[in-house]
Amino acid sequence: MRRKRTLGSLIVATTILFVSTLVFTFFSQDDPYRFFVGLGNKFDISPNDEKVLISYYLNGDKDIYEADVNGENVQKLVDAGKARLHSPKYSPEGERILFLSSHSDGINSLMMAHRDGSNQKRLSEKNMHVSEAVFSAAGDTVFYTAILEEDFRKAEGETKEGLDLYSVSITGEDNKQLTDKNHFTMNALSISPAGDQVFYHLYNGNREQFTSYSLETGTESPADGSSLLPVEAYSTVVSPDGTKVVYTSIAEESRNSSLYEYDLFLMDVASGKKERMTNLNTSVIAPMFFHKEERIAFLENTNWPGSPEKYEFMIQDVRNKELDYVTFHMPPESTLNVSYPLFQM
Repeated sequence: MRRKRTLGSLIVATTILFVSTLVFTFFSQDDPYRFFVGLGNKFDISPNDEKVLISYYLNGDKDIYEADVNGENVQKLVDAGKARLHSPKYSPEGERILFLSSHSDGINSLMMAHRDGSNQKRLSEKNMHVSEAVFSAAGDTVFYTAILEEDFRKAEGETKEGLDLYSVSITGEDNKQLTDKNHFTMNALSISPAGDQVFYHLYNGNREQFTSYSLETGTESPADGSSLLPVEAYSTVVSPDGTKVVYTSIAEESRNSSLYEYDLFLMDVASGKKERMTNLNTSVIAPMFFHKEERIAFLENTNWPGSPEKYEFMIQDVRNKELDYVTFHMPPESTLNVSYPLFQM
C-alpha cells in the first residue's frame, strides 16, 4: 500500500495528537528539538520590507529574533527562559510585535511587546490556548484563534468544542469572542488589504476552505476567489493590492509517488489563472508577500517529512521567479544576552 502524507491530514492528525504528546516530550529526553538548532515554522516581514521576525532554536531554546532580510544583523528580542516562543508578527506601523509563548503544559499564551522586546504584556486570558494571532490594519486590535484550555486538553471525542476567532484591544481590554463555530482547525490567519476582513483556512473533512470573517457584518463565508483555488490549497495569502493570492499545493509529479511534495503557486483573483512558482521537490510552507516589493518569502522544509523540520528561508521574485536562499548569520551564543527576558506570567 502506498503511503501518502498530505498537509490536510497532517493538520488534522497534529490537532488530535498534540495534547497527548507535547506534555510528555516538551524539554524531555524524547523531545526531537532538545538539541535542535534552526528556524521555527513562522516568520513576518516588517512593514518597510527591510527586517524579518523569526523564531529560532538554539540547543532547544526557542526565542524571538529580528534580522535584516538578507540574514545579517541578527538580534535576539525576547529570551524564552523555560518557555518556547514562536509565531512572531509585526504591527502595521512596525512599533509592536506579537508572539506566542508555549510552556511545558502545551498551552500557548498570546504576548505583545514593543519592537525591541520591552514592555511585554499578556493579551490572552489564562484559560485560553491560542493557535495564531495578527494585528488589525489599524494596529489597535489583535485578532486571534483560540480554544478553551480545558477543551484543548481533552482527547478526541471527549468534547465538541473547537477553535474560534477572538479579538482584544492592544491595551489588553475588551476581549471578545467573534465566532461560535467550534472549528476543528483554523490556520493561516491574515488581514485583508482593506482591513475589513480576517482570513483563515478551515478544513471541512474534504478540503481546505479559504474563509473570510467580515468585521462589518460579523459573518463567516468563503473568501473572494476561494472557489477558483484547487481543493488542496494551503496557507493562502492575499497580495497587498488584492489582485493575487499565493498558496502551497501538491506538486502534480508527486501524486503517484509514495510521498506528496508541496510547491508554491500564484493565482490571479479575477481570472483564476494559476502559475507554479517553485519546483523544489520538498515541502514549502508559510508564504508571505512583501509589502512594497514584488517578492514573496517562504520556508522550505528540506527534511520533509522527517522530524525535526529543517527550514530554509527563501525569497522569490514574482516577475522572474528567481530564488534567493537566505542564511541567518547568528552571532555566537555567548553574545546573545538580551535585556528583555520573557515576562513571567
